[in-house]
Formats: sequence, structure tokens, C-alpha cells
Amino acid sequence: MNLPIKFGTEGWRGIIADDFTFDNVRLCSQGVAELVNSNKLHGNKSVLIGYDTRFGSESFAQVAAETIAHNGIPVHLSRKPAPTPVLSFNTKHNNHQAAIIITASHNSYKWNGFKLKLAYGGPADTKTITELETQIAAISQKKNPFPKKRNPSIEYFDPDETYLPHIKNLISMDSILNSKLSVVVDPMWGVGSGYLSSLCSSNSNKIAQNDDLNTLTIEDAVKEGNIISILIYYGFRGWKIFVKDIFHQAHKKRQIFFFHSFFINGKNIFSFICLYQVICIFDSFFNF
Repeated sequence: MNLPIKFGTEGWRGIIADDFTFDNVRLCSQGVAELVNSNKLHGNKSVLIGYDTRFGSESFAQVAAETIAHNGIPVHLSRKPAPTPVLSFNTKHNNHQAAIIITASHNSYKWNGFKLKLAYGGPADTKTITELETQIAAISQKKNPFPKKRNPSIEYFDPDETYLPHIKNLISMDSILNSKLSVVVDPMWGVGSGYLSSLCSSNSNKIAQNDDLNTLTIEDAVKEGNIISILIYYGFRGWKIFVKDIFHQAHKKRQIFFFHSFFINGKNIFSFICLYQVICIFDSFFNF
């Protein structure tokens, strides 16, 4: 094991199969379990566990869930990959003392991570993180660091059941649904897959989720007047001129285009745009 384990911005991250291993996830989870059992945290004595779509995330989450459960703590494990904000909302909504989220956020594919959230849905404070790191270091030195296995209390849940109704209460979805927009979405195999279509699906909206970028060309999308959400194109010649032209067309036709991770000469010139930004742009665009 590569120790010590140190938590940075919103958690600990490591290279999969190097320092981010099942053993180290067990160590971190045991540290969280001991924090919960210390009765120093607020909320219901339970832990929510979620994960993203990275390699091994679901298996790492299962290991975390079993470790927490073997300490006699009720565990609520997500049935599906979900974005961190969705899991954070569920943590606060159900007043769980803690949440473990297996994700490395924006880091590249080699990485994975272990995030700790508290009952308010946000990242653990510095004092709690320092105590967790101390716990993990102490546990790693023990001969038998993990408790004897008990019958685990793991309950599976769908994080969307509470989250989607919450979003629909915040946004006037009828204004979007009545707009007769055509939307093409490529979630890039990410945890946001299905959310926009779930929120906006209607007979008056054409929502297509495309997992194969080769089936949709930029020229066809412009011709059809679609909204393009989260698409990646590499090495497109004359891109600067094209971008200027596509936004000019969008302004004239009242179309909306969402871009993610465009590259010109190897440089990323557009930053990430997420579901919440998409909804806010919809909200501003239709003036409701």
C-alpha cells in the first residue's frame, strides 16, 4: 500500500491499480466508519455510497459499502452511476451523516478517487478531513484493521427518484417542452447520460442520445437545425472560421449550441459545460 493517504480538494485521488486499490479503498472506508461510530458527525447514522462510470468504480463502491456495513452502519448504495451533485443532493435530502463517492471528477482515465461528503451535502471540513487522515494512518498500522464480518445492511436506491422531481420544481420544464426543440446529446459515456432526456422528453421534443460520434457530422447538425450538446471534435481544419459562422447561424435561427472540450492545435479552447449550465441557458433563452 502506498501511504500516507492524503485528501486534497474534495477527496483522495490516485492512479487505478497503483495506489488506488481495493485495499486502500477499504482503509479509507474503515476510517469513515470509525468517524461515524465516534458520534461526532451530524445527521442520521447512515452512509450513502455512489460512483461514476470510470473503470472499476462500481466495484470500488461495493467494497466501500461492504466495509462500512461490516461496522454495523446502515449503507445506502446507488443502483447506478450518478453525478456528484445528484448524490450530494440525496445525502442532504435524506440527512445521511456521510457520503462516499467514487470518482476522480475531471482527472484523466487513469485516475479514480474517494470523495467524502457530510450531511449538508458538501465536502467534509478541514477538521474532519484531518481526523479522517489520522484514522486511516492508525488503521493501516493495525494487525487486524477491519472488524469481523457482520450481516451487512446495504440498501440499494435510485438517486434520480428524488433528484429529478427536485429539478422540475426549480425549472419551468413546460417552457422547454413546448419549444419543439431538437436536441442531440452525446454524454461521452459519462454519469450525465440520460438526465437531459429524462427531464425534457416529450412528443414535442426530439431527444437523441448519440454514443457514436461518427453517426453525426457537424454539417448535418447545422442543416437540421439541431442543438448540439457535449460533442467532441478533434483536428478540424479551419475551425476558428467555422465556430464564428456556426454561432452567427445560431443567432439568426435562435438555435443553441453547447460545446465541450474542443481542440485546436492540441489546445483545449472550450471548458466543460454541464447539465445545470444547459438548463440555465434554456431558462435564459426562453425568458421564463
